[in-house]
Amino acid sequence: MLSHVGTMCRSWYVGIVLVLQVLLLLICPVMTNRYQTSCHQGYHKFPTCVDTPGGYGCECGPGFEWNGQMCVARAADSRLEFLDVSPIGYTLLLGKTFPGLDEFTISMWIKTGDVDGNRVYLSYCSTDQTPLIMLEGGKSTTKIFVANQSESAPFSLTLNRWQHLAFTWTNKGGKWAAYLDGQQIVKRSGLASKVSLPGAGEFVLGQAPRSRETLTFDAERMFIGDLSHVNIWSDAMSKSEVEEISGDCTFMQCGNAVQWVDFRSGTRGSMKLRWPSGVFGTSCKSEMDDVEACNLYCSHIIGPQCNQEYAGNLKWPRTPAGKTQLLQCPGAVHNVIADDVDNEGGDDEPVSSPIKYANRTCVDTGGSYGAWHEPVTSDCASKQQLKLRQEIKEAIDRQTQSKSFILQMSKKLDNFTRNGLSKNNPIDLSIHIGCIQLLVDAQKQSLQHKRNSSKETPVYPTFADTEEFTKFMSDAISMIMDSKYDAAWRETKPRGNLASGLFRVIQNFTDVIADSLSLHLRGEITHKEASISALTNNFQIEFTAVKVDEFKGMTFPHATDHIVHTDYLTLPKQLFQEGNLPNNISFVVVSMAKFQNFGRLLPNHPEPIKVKYFRDKALAHAHKEDNVNTPILVTRIHLKDAEEIFRNITTPITIDLNYHKPFNVSNPECMSLMLSNNSGDWHWGTKGCHVISQSYQGARCVCRHPGVFALTTDMYDVNWNCCNERVFHMTIPAYIGYIVNISFCIASLVLFSHFKCVSDTVNVHRNLAMSIVLAETAYVLGVARREHEVVCKGAAIVLHYFFTSEFCWLCNEAFNLYVEVANSIHAETQQQRPMLRYYIIGWVFPGALVGALVGANWEGYFDDDVCWINMDQIWLFVGPVAGVWAITCFVLTFTGKDIVESSYSKDKQANKVVSNHCKGCWVQITLIMISWAFAFVSVKMVGIILQVLYAFFVILQGSFFFVFFCVLNGEVATALRERRSRLGLAVSTPSFSTKYSVYKRTPTSPSSNMNRQTPAVEAGLSEDANMASGSGGSGSVSGGGAANNSTNHFEMRNRLGAAKSDSATVEFSEELVTSV
Repeated sequence: MLSHVGTMCRSWYVGIVLVLQVLLLLICPVMTNRYQTSCHQGYHKFPTCVDTPGGYGCECGPGFEWNGQMCVARAADSRLEFLDVSPIGYTLLLGKTFPGLDEFTISMWIKTGDVDGNRVYLSYCSTDQTPLIMLEGGKSTTKIFVANQSESAPFSLTLNRWQHLAFTWTNKGGKWAAYLDGQQIVKRSGLASKVSLPGAGEFVLGQAPRSRETLTFDAERMFIGDLSHVNIWSDAMSKSEVEEISGDCTFMQCGNAVQWVDFRSGTRGSMKLRWPSGVFGTSCKSEMDDVEACNLYCSHIIGPQCNQEYAGNLKWPRTPAGKTQLLQCPGAVHNVIADDVDNEGGDDEPVSSPIKYANRTCVDTGGSYGAWHEPVTSDCASKQQLKLRQEIKEAIDRQTQSKSFILQMSKKLDNFTRNGLSKNNPIDLSIHIGCIQLLVDAQKQSLQHKRNSSKETPVYPTFADTEEFTKFMSDAISMIMDSKYDAAWRETKPRGNLASGLFRVIQNFTDVIADSLSLHLRGEITHKEASISALTNNFQIEFTAVKVDEFKGMTFPHATDHIVHTDYLTLPKQLFQEGNLPNNISFVVVSMAKFQNFGRLLPNHPEPIKVKYFRDKALAHAHKEDNVNTPILVTRIHLKDAEEIFRNITTPITIDLNYHKPFNVSNPECMSLMLSNNSGDWHWGTKGCHVISQSYQGARCVCRHPGVFALTTDMYDVNWNCCNERVFHMTIPAYIGYIVNISFCIASLVLFSHFKCVSDTVNVHRNLAMSIVLAETAYVLGVARREHEVVCKGAAIVLHYFFTSEFCWLCNEAFNLYVEVANSIHAETQQQRPMLRYYIIGWVFPGALVGALVGANWEGYFDDDVCWINMDQIWLFVGPVAGVWAITCFVLTFTGKDIVESSYSKDKQANKVVSNHCKGCWVQITLIMISWAFAFVSVKMVGIILQVLYAFFVILQGSFFFVFFCVLNGEVATALRERRSRLGLAVSTPSFSTKYSVYKRTPTSPSSNMNRQTPAVEAGLSEDANMASGSGGSGSVSGGGAANNSTNHFEMRNRLGAAKSDSATVEFSEELVTSV
């Protein structure tokens, strides 16, 4: 309710802003220096105060900037650039009459570009061109002219550097002074004494007065360089005032006679007006100065306020001074435990409760800021939590240092953490952490009491008491970090602040236990017994007293512990040898701890980044970068000035950490937690730590100082290039498929050579087989050869060449089949054709193509992971082959059309042979695409399944090649029958159609080819001739003519040849398959 009152008050304040600004304008001359009272209203105005959560802001509008006093136009901070070019440049005072003066102050910023000659900075003359005021610089002096009288100042300007130049003059005794960069250089008198300077003359920047005769300027005396902020006052200022002007970077130096902005409209010739001037740069005042000045200005207008801030796990909004802010309690305030509302039922069931509020007052301090009181959040906490805190405080106030008190309260705290702590209330969480700190402080007081007591009398805490206290506190700390309290942790504000507070409490706890262990070593226990440990699910800690001169290194956690460990922290054995320890130190207590999931409570990003729009997608990754992704390991050496002693040890501490989320992460960094001693600030930093190795599951890092360590990772990886990524390599199934494939191809080559097959078709088969063998060999043996860069690149180029060649020879198969089929329709026999054209297509064309592609794309051609073309350039690999494959399909389609159209002109055997050849081509063109597709995919999608599929299809490719292009090849069958005939074995007589001779190649002349027959064929033809002769004899009786005999002879011969050829082919195929 009071928050609404605050809003009404702010509205009331805004309602009188205009009135206050008018009053401010009236008193402005009193508040500012007298040289700032004449500023041009078009270039200077008051800001609009904006109330923001972090304080007041001053809005000036477009083209204006807040300078700490007013809003000043950006154009006011400009400079005039005088160049030694034509036409001559100069600047006149236009739109304003120069006043008459009895005294003046001239102030300017100047950067000269020429110090060799006499250059006039400015001049003022009467209407008859009589010089009245002029400033002229030379090599060693600077002159001032007043009423045609001159004096010299013994200084010159530095080349190409901004300097502040000022002159003052008064006609009272002719007193004048010269200043450079705020320092008075000369002060004299006697210059134009009792002379009054008339007004309405011509004032020029960068030039001497015009010539009386020609009314032109003297180019030899023209100023070369830059001028800025030229102002003239009608009085002679004091030394302190000039010094103040030279150091003022608010651009409020506005002369009452002439001010800088009056010259903007008078530029002539080659003049250039540029802004910003660059006089002050960024070193004059800080942004914080402007913020403080704005807050001071607006506080006078609206009133002081307390800035927005976090306290008590609540974000308190900006509140006017003198008001109280009410905020609804965080967490599930509508459902509370029955005990909190005095429910007598006894069941801890959530019941309805009125909304509760926390309150905080902003106090008016009389300055520009309000001051917050501490927040009152007692209404937001549960009664049980408040009761526990009160019991601990009362016991401490009674100064009860007995065993029953501290251990009893510690045990009660432990039990309450397990069963009574609210799971969604951050206020209870904060109070509970405060209770832990109260008990740690009580234990610390008991140690002081033990030191002051007699050694003969056992005093709390004994070593057993310390062990028990450590157990209770460790259990409570582990439980408070459990995931069941995540709802309460998420409500803490700001994010990570309460967790950093808990970490400080844990540090105090470790200091107390280490102090206790050192105290127990004085007679209660031996060195070997001086060890205390507590191992829980979320928090593991161990304290060990080590003997400095016998230290042999230490690893935590120990491998003998009952918990399975994957994260280790190892201290080097040289730790105490390299540290500059005091001579009287013989034992040192070392504590080592592990926080399993504390990184989620103490993240590297204090506040999550919220992305509302898709266009902010790049921003969405920001909160995924440098996230704590491992457990936290801690080592502390409990020794005075330990931080300074072990700040930079030579032999580093080794930390092994496994990721919580190993999938798709990158960029691991070894981080150390930095905690501020005086505030709740904290941050993760890499100082003294770095990663030395990494794997898919985690990383190892080293640090040169003790501390709090964790690994951060980016929770995404665009390239997914983890050091333990699945690297491509050939598997056993791929090798098996390769061996079987090339075995079939080599077997075909051996048979072609053994039977001396010489036809065009067999030669094309032979080259196709060789291209398959070479391409598969280049892939299997070369694609994973990453050991040497040159070898790998060579393997990639060779693979590309033979891959393309394989498809080109398959295209040759289609061309050859089409040519044979087309020619067989019109010719009885086929003549020998040169193979050169096939060699050019199959071997030369792929070489030229691959050479051109590699040469044109050398930089981006090769892949980083395998000896293969870069996937970004994959179309250089696939594109040409796809074109060849499409041409092959096109040719085979037309070949099939010709086969169907010419089938009536061939016998059954010829149709069967050409059909088998065509089927073989279609099978090869299908299998080659499928097998290479799986080869492509298996390179990037690493896995054995893809290589098994690749092996399966290359085996099919090789087997079908052997069957269609070798076993069913007619030339191979004929050669085998000839050999069996020479051995005296029974063979069937083959017969080929005279209209189709794809498999018949005659190396001699066409005439001899028509008459030449193998012995087996000649024997068959002789037998057919006898049969035909008998038939012809009987035919001559009935039909009686020679023509009829000849016709019957050829018809019978063709029928017998076809039948014998069928049986011979089947017989040969069975025999060859059996032998294989």
